[in-house]
Amino acid sequence: MRAKILCVDDDPELLFINSSLLRHAGHEVLEASNGREGLSLVRKEHPDLILLDVMLPDINGIDICRQIKADPDLAGTYVMLISGMEISSEKQAYGLDEGADGYIVRPVSGHELLSRIQAMIRIKDAETALRKSKDSYQMLIDTMNEGLGVLNEKGFITFVNNKTCELVGHSQEEMIGRHVFEFLDEENRAKMQKQLNRRTKGDSGSYEVVWTKKNGQKIHTVVSPQPIFDAQGLFKGSFAVLTDITEQKRIQRELEQNLYQKRLILESVGEGIYGVDKDGNTIFVNPELLFMTGYDDYELLGQNAHFILRHSRTDGTPYDRETCPILDTLRNGLIYKVGDEVLWRKDGTRLPVEYTSAPILEEGNVIGAVVVVRDVTERTRAEEEIRKLNEELERRVVERTFQLEAVIKELESEIIERRNAEDKLQKYAEQLQVLSKRLIDVQEAERRYIAQELHDEVGQALTGVKLAIDMLIKVPSENTIACLGEVQDLVQELLGRVRNMSLDLRPSMLDDLGLLPALFWHFNRFTNQTNVKVRFKHEGLDMRFPSEIETAAYRIVQEALTNVARHACVNEASVFVAKNHQALVIKIADKGVGFDYETVLNARDTAGLRWMNERVLMLRGQMHIDSSPGNGTCLTARIPLKDSSSVISAQ
Repeated sequence: MRAKILCVDDDPELLFINSSLLRHAGHEVLEASNGREGLSLVRKEHPDLILLDVMLPDINGIDICRQIKADPDLAGTYVMLISGMEISSEKQAYGLDEGADGYIVRPVSGHELLSRIQAMIRIKDAETALRKSKDSYQMLIDTMNEGLGVLNEKGFITFVNNKTCELVGHSQEEMIGRHVFEFLDEENRAKMQKQLNRRTKGDSGSYEVVWTKKNGQKIHTVVSPQPIFDAQGLFKGSFAVLTDITEQKRIQRELEQNLYQKRLILESVGEGIYGVDKDGNTIFVNPELLFMTGYDDYELLGQNAHFILRHSRTDGTPYDRETCPILDTLRNGLIYKVGDEVLWRKDGTRLPVEYTSAPILEEGNVIGAVVVVRDVTERTRAEEEIRKLNEELERRVVERTFQLEAVIKELESEIIERRNAEDKLQKYAEQLQVLSKRLIDVQEAERRYIAQELHDEVGQALTGVKLAIDMLIKVPSENTIACLGEVQDLVQELLGRVRNMSLDLRPSMLDDLGLLPALFWHFNRFTNQTNVKVRFKHEGLDMRFPSEIETAAYRIVQEALTNVARHACVNEASVFVAKNHQALVIKIADKGVGFDYETVLNARDTAGLRWMNERVLMLRGQMHIDSSPGNGTCLTARIPLKDSSSVISAQ
């Protein structure tokens, strides 16, 4: 153990002896003969140890020791006082009290002196090593990523590292000496008290605590404590490691919120949804699928729902395990859409559906699939209504053709009977020609109107449905709900349009219940659509009339009210329909702007008036319109009833 030693002595002989002895032992030796020279060498050389004579000519050795110990730069320098005069125990104690690390009394042998100095050097080396170890330990504590704290047996803080101060937002000076409860809210104080009670019994289990920072922020931590007991087994406190889990808690809350939102979507979406793992076994189902199929979730989860629900084509042929589109999704990771499909409910009934299967990917690998099942019952019903609409159109065309042929035959008979009256013959011939052309025009106009309605209303709506469904296949899963809602809205709109077209062509109520209920229904619908109120009076309508008379009467009222809504500029119209012994009389009146009948009749856009007149003429009736500008309009139609057999008593 080689050390740097300064020998300070005003006796040259003693200085030489001591220096030689220390050099011979292998130490580096510095020499000074007075106090000032010794202090200068100490500040310059920073020796490990000073062998300092107490009695010096200029400065007392004890005063020199006091100055050395007071200088922070010289804190690691040991001082060994030596004296042959100041040898009393009181003097020795005084020197040690002033900071000396040792006191040697002369006379002393060289061996003893060297041994005393060697022992002092060993103590200094051990202290230096201990200080370095303490510094390293302190640096480790202060730089560790987790908080460290020590409590005494009463819960007061005796130590915290820098990380703990950072977590809680207080300095060491603000924390040490205070009770740990001061940094906790009421709930966490109760939790901490419970844990402190467990420490006294030696329990060291971890637990969570929320700290309140100086700025009020809440910090979530996991506390890992270790109880401290003395040699007699008495509890003296505990130290604990604090791990910050605030960010993990935030991520956990976000994950829980995300899961909640996904669960909410699954539970509220209008389509049936189920998921399968890579083996095709069901891992989740939403309530809508259970409602659609009649199964409980425990009957599907863990099973192959595709085969429990007996997915099959609409022609009844089932899929096998090699051709199932869902298993194809699991095999190749592609999206499949199947439109020609039925599911079998638990009660054995069939449900027409279409479904889409999409893969669930994790790091590029297929780990499952999501199957979205859509009930297409309403769409199928709409398609069926369109088919019936087309059939009704054809039926009406045939019906009107027969009516035309009947009128033509009657006119031909009348022309033959009145062949001698050339002027009447010419008149009826012209009338026949006009009626024939007009009927053809009406038929063609009706076809054009229905074709246009089918193209503009139904066709566009069906195109919108197709585009929305095609887009649904392509969009990310988080946008599926919005697209499904759009498809649902389009299908609902399509059904409404088809129903309205069907009602405009011919309300089923007219055939099923007769003229009076149909008129009441039409007036209510007309008022809702136009805000024009209808005052209706009737007599003798509590019975059924021949189909052609009921149809003509309904259409005349319908067309007349349409003209009122379009041209009269009124909010009220009156309708009177009555049956007498000879005819059915219809009157529609308003107090609107009126018009000049001859002027309007000569204009091009009079299809409605001409159409009503032709209806009445085909039934051998009469129609008259009384109107003038500013005086309103009154339309009167009289449809003859051929005989009593034309009226059927309402049952």
